[in-house]
Amino acid sequence: MYFKYGSYTHGTGEIDVVNMTMRRMYSQRNRLMFRRWTMTLMGHFCIQTSEDQDTIKSKIEDIKAAYKDGADAVLYHDDGTESSHSIIASKCINSTRVLALSFPKGGDGEYATGRTYQIQIQGDEYITDADVSGVTAFQETVQNIGTGGKRWQLVPQFIGPPRQINIAQQTPQRVVQAGKAEGLYGWLTPPGPMVNAMWEHQDRRMVQYSSPKLLGHNADLMWPTEWRYEFSVPSVGQAAFPHSDWS
Repeated sequence: MYFKYGSYTHGTGEIDVVNMTMRRMYSQRNRLMFRRWTMTLMGHFCIQTSEDQDTIKSKIEDIKAAYKDGADAVLYHDDGTESSHSIIASKCINSTRVLALSFPKGGDGEYATGRTYQIQIQGDEYITDADVSGVTAFQETVQNIGTGGKRWQLVPQFIGPPRQINIAQQTPQRVVQAGKAEGLYGWLTPPGPMVNAMWEHQDRRMVQYSSPKLLGHNADLMWPTEWRYEFSVPSVGQAAFPHSDWS
């Protein structure tokens, strides 16, 4: 087997995939958003007795130049077919990332006859499985303002204390429905007004769309949407309550 990163091919048997980890990444609603793959490589190259340490330096510089973000990391079978241990840049939200390149060993001929190196590559796999929710965050509040009771006012008097003056025996109740949500792959359509449309102050309706929070090379995630509806209703029985769950 042999390993290739982008256009750089390691020598046969020079490098091993010593660890391949997948973590399921969840939103604040405890819904799957994407899978994070992390690949750890351990390699060692040797030089011939006729070569010198400048050859080691050259090989190290080649590896440093090759391992930049954004390339495919693939372990191939002997027949040239792709193995299951691979991270493909185009399938990742933010392409591939080279997290670390290190030379973890000293002694035993290190840098004299060869060099041991370790590389870690990561990619967040863009997925559309059935268990992936399109809603990464949701919160809504409903304010029920007033009880429908009488309206009165204290009116100052020329002499003596202010007097309570009743203005109306019954008053409308105000309802304010407001919320915000994030769509995984794009803006969401806000849930509709909870109160009958005839009581909404439609001239005060607000719907706001904001730029995504997580920007990637191949996809952008977490698109915020906010909304606000205002109502005046003739009786307390028209009061509304927020959605307990919304998807």
